[in-house]
Amino acid sequence: MLEGPNTPEARNMLIELILSIPARLSDLLVVLTSLMRPLVMALQEGQELVGLGLRTLEYWVDRYDRLQIWPWGKFDRYHCM
Repeated sequence: MLEGPNTPEARNMLIELILSIPARLSDLLVVLTSLMRPLVMALQEGQELVGLGLRTLEYWVDRYDRLQIWPWGKFDRYHCM
């Protein structure tokens, strides 16, 4: 889905949408590995998306205990980069 937009503006809008859709954190835990790629892409983009990515990451880390995230958070680094 993220490879689809042809322009950087459309891709940035899609990343912003993915990271800002309201959802319960308990529901996000199931798809957390799928959300890592848009998060990494946000952290590599311009200042506005970097701020959103950092706020999103901070929110996830603050709300979940380390034992809840990291066993689940094993993801393919190559797929994210």
